Amino acid sequence: VACTITNSRRPAPPPAVIEPLGPITLAVSHRTVRRVGRWIELGVRCRGPEGKRCEGTLALDPARGRTRLAAAGRYGRVRFSAAAGENLTIRVRATSRLRKALRKRHRVISTVTATFAGHDGAQRTVKRKITIVEPRRKR
Repeated sequence: VACTITNSRRPAPPPAVIEPLGPITLAVSHRTVRRVGRWIELGVRCRGPEGKRCEGTLALDPARGRTRLAAAGRYGRVRFSAAAGENLTIRVRATSRLRKALRKRHRVISTVTATFAGHDGAQRTVKRKITIVEPRRKR
């Protein structure tokens, strides 16, 4: 008895090329920013794979102090959303505490803290110190 065995399965398709997703990062530009009326304008750039977004909260805090009192005395906070590769100007409303400090010292060092979700859902935090200065007075 002769027996013929054939393989009816098709050849396996080539494996799909999966490009690794780079991490989503956020960059805060300019170390010195001016107060514009009641607003502080910060330049932000979201970096990451095309089609992804940086969505989160940006907070201005006093540069010194990690206590609850210092955290309660925040200089401003705002939510933001930027597409990857996008430059964005974020306007943070200056609190009365920040405006008072600027009138007294003319410049304030602040910590910018941006907390946002990465593409994998993990929370990411970017911190940077900036100097906020009073606008120039007209003579």
